[in-house]
Amino acid sequence: MTDRSAYDAQGLLVMVACVVIISWGISQAAHLVVLILLGILVAYASLPFPEWLMQGFQLGKKLAIGLMLVLGGAVYLVTLFLLYEPPCPSIISGSWISTKVFSFS
Repeated sequence: MTDRSAYDAQGLLVMVACVVIISWGISQAAHLVVLILLGILVAYASLPFPEWLMQGFQLGKKLAIGLMLVLGGAVYLVTLFLLYEPPCPSIISGSWISTKVFSFS
């Protein structure tokens, strides 16, 4: 009877260890899983546009996909341009702090 309880305890310990290792692995790979799922979502959401180009304008598959890539790249560049905020070198170098904040004259 003691062999059976030791075997059950060992199995339970292995099962708990597996759950801990798998949950740790999922937490470590969460950012990668999110990126993959987001990419699948964007690809699935943009699928009707090339199909519309192929059916509505009688374009070939390669040309429709190429137009979709050009449009996606243009949207990416416009978004990058609109969201870009250059760093202010005077605040980073500290000259603004020394001339404006601690100026006693």
